[in-house]
Amino acid sequence: MLEEAEKIPQVYDEDCPELTDEQLAEFHPANFATWEERAEAMRKAGIAPEERPVPEAAAAR
Repeated sequence: MLEEAEKIPQVYDEDCPELTDEQLAEFHPANFATWEERAEAMRKAGIAPEERPVPEAAAAR
């Protein structure tokens, strides 16, 4: 099934344009190794308060 999907050409249009190398470089993994990394990324994005406590259960991981 995957082999057949690989044969289908990619089609881009104005609603779904091909991304530039610069745009592709902006993608980052959504998973983080630690809660601290996640909190830091959220602070940098402006969607978390400066000091946010890490849940105890997560800190124990």
